Amino acid sequence: MTTHQLLTHITLTGVDDHTNLAELANLSERFPLVEWGFLYSPKRQGHGGRYPSVATLLNAFRTLPDTVRVALHVCGAGVPNLLANEAEVTGLVEAVAARGGRVQLNFSQSQDGIDLDALSTLLDRYPSLKVITQHNDANEGVWKRLCGHANYVALFDSSGGRGVERSAWPAPLHGIHCGYAGGLGPDNLAMELTRIRAAASGHPHWIDMEGKLRTEDDTFDLQRAEACLLEAMISLCLDWMSPEEVRAAVRFCETCDDDEGYDVPRAMMKRLEALGLVADKKFGRFEQTSLLLDIREALEAEITAAS
Repeated sequence: MTTHQLLTHITLTGVDDHTNLAELANLSERFPLVEWGFLYSPKRQGHGGRYPSVATLLNAFRTLPDTVRVALHVCGAGVPNLLANEAEVTGLVEAVAARGGRVQLNFSQSQDGIDLDALSTLLDRYPSLKVITQHNDANEGVWKRLCGHANYVALFDSSGGRGVERSAWPAPLHGIHCGYAGGLGPDNLAMELTRIRAAASGHPHWIDMEGKLRTEDDTFDLQRAEACLLEAMISLCLDWMSPEEVRAAVRFCETCDDDEGYDVPRAMMKRLEALGLVADKKFGRFEQTSLLLDIREALEAEITAAS
């Protein structure tokens, strides 16, 4: 499994009432790894900030193209409400499940005392729905109770969306698909992705960020989101591409600029296609993908630095 296959999701959390859903869809088309996180809390919903109205949530889950990946992050009283089959949060979860999304349950077991037997029953009720819990000191024993469920996954998160950076990243829990959160943002993502990949030790994983994606007035910032996605893809591409592939990708871009036909060997073009950088249009024709156009400048800089 290659580096870009090991990173399964780039979750950007905090889509709010002011977020342009058409722009979300456009970014998802450019960056297929992105997953948009929507926060739900019964007490906070629709009162501004990072908790959009229930109407906004339902509209997003029902109207965004199926290719747009979404996750519902259930917070506060929403968690016990879900375990009690309360109508509002259950409807939201079912809307997410219907489109193949994921659900994250944000709670502190040491403070809230969530009924883990009821949570286990929830996992059984939705066997195709991936359910995430936060793994931290307060939830130390949760994963051990739920790890027998194939649809259970865990997020290393001691920050809780506050943007608090970690000094070290843990190894994944045994047999569990794990994600990493805590202080990630456009200012440190390239460096932290390298550290996270090392901690994950060849296991599939994802990353989640929230606090550093917001403006001073607590609005979800799509420009910061785009910057994170671009930084992540540049980091991944430079990690998984050989020097020969970097040079070939740039050379293909140059031949597209002059529109006089490409001189990159076909075998290399197929390697670039496998990396998602070119599309085979048949009859000997290839086109640049949006990913290649996005990272071209970084690839050129890599060649310059190596020369």
